[in-house]
Amino acid sequence: MRVWDDVESPKGVIQIIHGMGEHSQRYDTIARWFNKEGYLVYGDDHRGHGYSVTSIEELGSIEGGFEALVEDEKYITDFISRNHPRLPIYVLGHSMGSFIAQGHMLDLSHFVNGYILTGSCGKRMAETFSGWILSGIIRVFFDRRKSPLMKKLIFLGYNRKVGKKKTAFDWLTRREEVVQDYIEDPFCGFVYTSGFYFSFLKYLKNLFRKKTFESVQRSIPVFILSGKSDPVGLYGRGVEKLLKFYKKNHFNFVEMKLYPDARHEILNETNSIEVLEDIKNWMENKK
Repeated sequence: MRVWDDVESPKGVIQIIHGMGEHSQRYDTIARWFNKEGYLVYGDDHRGHGYSVTSIEELGSIEGGFEALVEDEKYITDFISRNHPRLPIYVLGHSMGSFIAQGHMLDLSHFVNGYILTGSCGKRMAETFSGWILSGIIRVFFDRRKSPLMKKLIFLGYNRKVGKKKTAFDWLTRREEVVQDYIEDPFCGFVYTSGFYFSFLKYLKNLFRKKTFESVQRSIPVFILSGKSDPVGLYGRGVEKLLKFYKKNHFNFVEMKLYPDARHEILNETNSIEVLEDIKNWMENKK
């Protein structure tokens, strides 16, 4: 776990939950920006990710599956609260981390002060169900083996709408240097085991149900942010679907913002300062 604590008089804590195929060090610039604004930042490398592994070969092998990642984040929140009992805690989950954050919400919505979801999406039943079935079949024979096929299917077509594409990862952000750093980073873009893909898709299949969110405090503030050119959020349509899910289930303080032309990693986009300012102002108004 990384801690960014260059703050004299902290006014809150942000718990960052990173996405698929990356690690928390990629949020260093973002965390330092929040430090200057008075916020402590905590971020872990999930099990099977980044410096939580002892060798590159271990990347993508997640003991305990997706559920274990959710449980780990709950543990980290408890750790933060014990170290900073008087400070508000905000959970910021990106992409896969946004789904971990929503799993975290099922048990700890009464414990934190708000959730910030970036690069997320609402229910995609057809894709999720078919992927879950396929990964289940592969898992029967190759549970602990890496599955390039599942990775290819999950990210299929993500680069399709990018004009003048230079790499397979241009859909991440318009900032070419960030894309290049991602490509050259040995801890990014790796393949997971078929068992993990199965557990992740199974979790998504069951997540967006009214019954799943019964225990969640309806007054918990939720801020959903995404780029309108993000394929993960179906170019805004899936993000609007996520907003509608929360409103339909009577969440009282849910907001959404879409950024024109921005791609998947809005925290690493050309307009990242605008995004960070929006997050900061949202947190300030929730105190």
